[in-house]
Amino acid sequence: AKIGQAGKKLHTGRSRNDQVTTDVRLWMRDRIEILQAKITLLQKAFVKLAGKYAEDIMPGYTHLQRAQPVVIASYLLSFVEQFERDFIRLKNCHRLLNISPLGSGAVAGSTLPLDRKSTAKQLGFSDISYNSIDAVGDRDFCAEFVFDCALIATHLSRLAEDWIIYSSNEFGFVRIDDAYCTSSSMMPQKRNPDLLELIRAKTGRVYGSLMAMLTILKGQPSGYNRDMQEDKVHIFAASDTVEACLDVARAIVSHTKFNTNKILAGLEEGFLDATALVEYLVGKGVAFREAHGIVGSLVAYCEQQNKKLAGLSLEELQKYSASIETDVYENLGAAGVADKYITAGSAGPKQAKEQIAYWNKQLGQR
Repeated sequence: AKIGQAGKKLHTGRSRNDQVTTDVRLWMRDRIEILQAKITLLQKAFVKLAGKYAEDIMPGYTHLQRAQPVVIASYLLSFVEQFERDFIRLKNCHRLLNISPLGSGAVAGSTLPLDRKSTAKQLGFSDISYNSIDAVGDRDFCAEFVFDCALIATHLSRLAEDWIIYSSNEFGFVRIDDAYCTSSSMMPQKRNPDLLELIRAKTGRVYGSLMAMLTILKGQPSGYNRDMQEDKVHIFAASDTVEACLDVARAIVSHTKFNTNKILAGLEEGFLDATALVEYLVGKGVAFREAHGIVGSLVAYCEQQNKKLAGLSLEELQKYSASIETDVYENLGAAGVADKYITAGSAGPKQAKEQIAYWNKQLGQR
């Protein structure tokens, strides 16, 4: 009413169908940039923490069983890699959704000479959609965005699970700052990692949004349907949940310390150097499967004698393979093994320092 006759022309050649999907795309572009910025801040927190532990060794795990020695920095940088993939997925999502459907009308376009490319350019889109039927019914980008959020939540949940376990008395690998723990209403000694537990739990919310989004899309006929009104609930919820969890995760990572003395005290448990001994034998010309069996027998012998591989005498070792020589001890013990890693991307001190330098450069450019 305040605009007058000009206001009556605003809806010319437009439908709620093409306007709403345009607005959702505009909103999502902004949300992706916000989430990418939050991911980068979390990655920087990991890299900073990794820089403090480039020489310190911890057990690496498979099946939650001790496997091989790794430097703590490499463990931390594994999350930087995971979140980098999340960053790239969001970038790809941005590229695919940055298409303007405005001017597609209700379903068939318009008889009016609308300059769709002009409005697309003014709104910052890279191109226009080229099929009006698909344009008003397309919510692929919503499903993809929620999927990207779900994978971010997955990686956050993995971090949470690790540190919940590592902060327990049974492990004692990390100490999470008191600000991110709570006590018990009954047991005054407790330091419960509640915020990590909530991050882990909220992953379920995001998964729920993804399943809801896919279910909304699965049975619709071509063109626009009112079902799509329900997409906002799930894209908004997934985005808000992941943003909050990224903020909390960054705060926790920035205020967590590794108990290197505790880790070191138990580092030689679990035969972390067994694989290195296998590879030592391979270097001496023993076939891998044969070397694997030899070391398996040595581990069984150590368990019977309550000894470590590095604690066996040369005579004991040579009973199992004549290929073992005095230089074998350079390849035994967790710290010695970590120093021996040579393949690119390995979990040794040298590779960790290279990766820290790489990520400092990469993230510094964002």
